[in-house]
Amino acid sequence: MLRAIDMVHKANFLHGDIKPDNWILLGSCPNPFQVAKADGISIATSELCLIDFGRSIDRTMYPQGTCFLNDCHAKGFQCIEMLTNKPWTCQVDTFGVAAIAYFMLFGEYLFKKHLKQVNGRWSLNRPWKRYWRSDLWTLLFDVLLNVSSCSKQPDILCLVNQLESYYTDDISKVKELHELLRSQDRMIPKSSI
Repeated sequence: MLRAIDMVHKANFLHGDIKPDNWILLGSCPNPFQVAKADGISIATSELCLIDFGRSIDRTMYPQGTCFLNDCHAKGFQCIEMLTNKPWTCQVDTFGVAAIAYFMLFGEYLFKKHLKQVNGRWSLNRPWKRYWRSDLWTLLFDVLLNVSSCSKQPDILCLVNQLESYYTDDISKVKELHELLRSQDRMIPKSSI
């Protein structure tokens, strides 16, 4: 998801509606996403595709440096900046990824009541389950919830690399990831196209 968001932003667009409904997982892709792994192991996986650009914003249609102030849409996917009446740009999409991660972890939408602000930093006000890698989840939410300004967006690919290194730095984790992805691919119906 983060890689897709990074590509959209580099193309000078904001998707504006990042939520679980706007992703599809395509199995049997002719060019599956390849992740280079430790010890020369490479893992192919299905392709996660972002869909529904109906709320997207073409940033080339606005003067460079334009920020937005309005609340754009549905509760549970409003970025911190919308909730606090501050300007936003890419935060609308990066918050959407955080909201999806929250939904996948806790089974409910991310509302302002699930957030707390301590010393100027936003975080979740829920504890991690003891078997979750809390350091990874804390990193993800800290980066995506705490964007200092519209002109200083987080380096999404750096975050991706940090999260992926959990699996790539340890060969046993590479094998675990491989099995998880194979299991995921078995659940995806094969296209008849």
